[in-house]
Amino acid sequence: MPTDNLVVNNLESVLQVAEEQKIPVIVGETDSVKRGGLLTLGLDYHALGVQTGEMAIRILTEGANPAEMPVEFQKQAKLVINTAAAERMGVTLPQSLLDKADEIAAGLGDHEPQQLREAFAAYAKLDAVADFDARLTAWQRNRI
Repeated sequence: MPTDNLVVNNLESVLQVAEEQKIPVIVGETDSVKRGGLLTLGLDYHALGVQTGEMAIRILTEGANPAEMPVEFQKQAKLVINTAAAERMGVTLPQSLLDKADEIAAGLGDHEPQQLREAFAAYAKLDAVADFDARLTAWQRNRI
């Protein structure tokens, strides 16, 4: 299933119909698995956000020039499987696939506190919000 905003915003409705018809729903990113999709080998928005934050830190604290920085892509796709969704959709997952999973989501809403700690740790590298604002303002002035 694509990560189209219309579809993702209505994911629960799509999943309800799919589960009633025993149709497996393979989604494009990890949050949709945690919301009830069967599995993904795809985007992890949390990891992508951390990677983007690290780029911002290089710009704001280390003086990197955004115009000279290479375009980055998510470094690795993540295999996430929702075993509860598999059961609801009537899917038997082979153990070999489960063994390869980066994460097993046993139900809905399995967001982990560790993700929040990692995100805050990346932002903690900035001295203070005021320093961030000052650097951002200076950077914006230099671009205009």
